Amino acid sequence: DWFMKEKGSGTSLQDIAHRLGDRHDTVKRLVNGIFVLDQAKRQKVYDIADRSSGRAFAFSHLYTALTRTGFQDFLGLPADWRRDDPVPNPVPKDNLENLRQVLLWLYGSKPDSILPVVTSQNPHIKQLDEILQKPIARKTMLARNKLSEAYTLVNTPTVQFETALLNAFQNAEDALSKISGYTDEDPSLVQAADSLRKTSRIIFTTMSELKSQEN
Repeated sequence: DWFMKEKGSGTSLQDIAHRLGDRHDTVKRLVNGIFVLDQAKRQKVYDIADRSSGRAFAFSHLYTALTRTGFQDFLGLPADWRRDDPVPNPVPKDNLENLRQVLLWLYGSKPDSILPVVTSQNPHIKQLDEILQKPIARKTMLARNKLSEAYTLVNTPTVQFETALLNAFQNAEDALSKISGYTDEDPSLVQAADSLRKTSRIIFTTMSELKSQEN
């Protein structure tokens, strides 16, 4: 209300956020979320009052989702739409059905007996965002409406291996940077380091052999 009343006189949302002591774009995310919800209700796409029975209104699900690339593309929002002050009706008309789908995923529908697929912001918002960025996974999600099933098309064994390997590398680098804190009081640490060395060698040898076979 404050923003809408004073924007005509030159007051920006950044001015309001500054007065409220917000340094993390929280105010902008909240207003963006409100404008999206207002658009859905005004254009009879979705009314939050119709959310799945017994579900609290987790507003953070929406304004967090709107910051992610997959949701933005699915809703037809340009990549830089959050740089400027929010505007009413941000979702293009051609994407209103997608807006309804996003809100159903987030909150479900009591009249249509649809349960939300997002029951926990972490990790479901992130998973759904990744699904929306992959065409095959997105089609599966739209057709089947099962988050775990669609996510298997994103979180493939290849992705799992890459993630595990990169995490192991970062952890090893972190341990190396703190090597000055090592003492010889615990002999199991030497055994752990030796096991890490052997495991790393096996991983490297196996990857090299597989690469050689492909070539």
